[in-house]
Amino acid sequence: MKSKVRARNVFLILFALAVLGVPIAATQALEPVRIAAVFAMTGLAAETNLPSVQGVRDGIADINRRGGLLGRPVEFLVLDNRSTPVGSKIAAECAVEAEAAVIIGSQWSTHSLAVAQVAQKARIPMVSNASTSARLTQVGPYIFRVCYKDPFQAEVMAAFASKDLKARTAAVAVDLTSDYAMDLSREFGVFFERGGGQVVRVIHYKRGQERYDEVVRAARQADPDVLFIPGYDESAAIILEAAEAGLEAVPLGGDGWSSPSFLRRGKGRLIESFFCTHWAEGVATAVSKDFVKRHGGNVPIPPSRALAYDAVMLAADAVERAGVLDSRRIRDALASTTRFQGVTGTISFNAFGDPVKNAVIMRVQGDRVTYQKTIDPGSSDLGP
Repeated sequence: MKSKVRARNVFLILFALAVLGVPIAATQALEPVRIAAVFAMTGLAAETNLPSVQGVRDGIADINRRGGLLGRPVEFLVLDNRSTPVGSKIAAECAVEAEAAVIIGSQWSTHSLAVAQVAQKARIPMVSNASTSARLTQVGPYIFRVCYKDPFQAEVMAAFASKDLKARTAAVAVDLTSDYAMDLSREFGVFFERGGGQVVRVIHYKRGQERYDEVVRAARQADPDVLFIPGYDESAAIILEAAEAGLEAVPLGGDGWSSPSFLRRGKGRLIESFFCTHWAEGVATAVSKDFVKRHGGNVPIPPSRALAYDAVMLAADAVERAGVLDSRRIRDALASTTRFQGVTGTISFNAFGDPVKNAVIMRVQGDRVTYQKTIDPGSSDLGP
């Protein structure tokens, strides 16, 4: 029905312009290039996904200011996945029905995996800004991402724990409802033990609990040097409860801590903690500084927003290089991307649609997040 209504509206516009004497060829630019974004606008993930949606808006606004793509304006279709995998699948199907040229998103790996199945089947290129699950790009050749994968950030944090913090034992708290948390915790354990450390306890929980007493109790019994919590804002609640209980382990996390809601839930009382992320405003490249100048403000820019901006601009670059709104040619252009200068770094895709990029480690203390160090993929900071 929607396609029939759209076709009727296009016909009426063309007819009206023809009556006015406007050549039909001049109307081609009226049909926009549709870029769909599948993120959580409602539900548990909505707050953490909001910066990603804003990053897509930033990118599309900049593209349209420059004249659009292929001489056409870009239309932004934001589709709510309702914070569930099922909702993600339905939203992706809506993107396919709307004939989107590219799908951006999602943010949570659990959601992106559902979107990827639909995008791959429909052969529509998908670019995730912040889903780090190694399984994502394994779905098929139409699936890409602009962030690093879980194995890399797990290796970064395991090496940081061993080399910088001199940790020998670790406990890991895992959200059983999150593919992201389960994948990242498993990889951290592998790298930490490969570097000579020992994971003394794996503690399971489910996000959304009112309190995390059992997690804290188990961690205290294990008495580790570090407590790895690869979650989202609930990680801050666990850190607070652990500190109140007297646990002396240093909390560590992944890029899920990058959301503003993590600090807010920490209530300004977080003990010294460290996490891995993709970008910081202090990155001194020309592209990064220009992005901060144009889109920054009084509130810090979360890395997920910068990543979403990069995902849109990279997709736009592929559309222009493809020269036509053909999904196969756009996919091929994406796959051949080399040294794209993004806000979050230089992006070249490997054969699996994954970029090889740096990681940034940030320090949390109270309500402040400060830059700690940058880790390159080939750095001596990694490895045993």
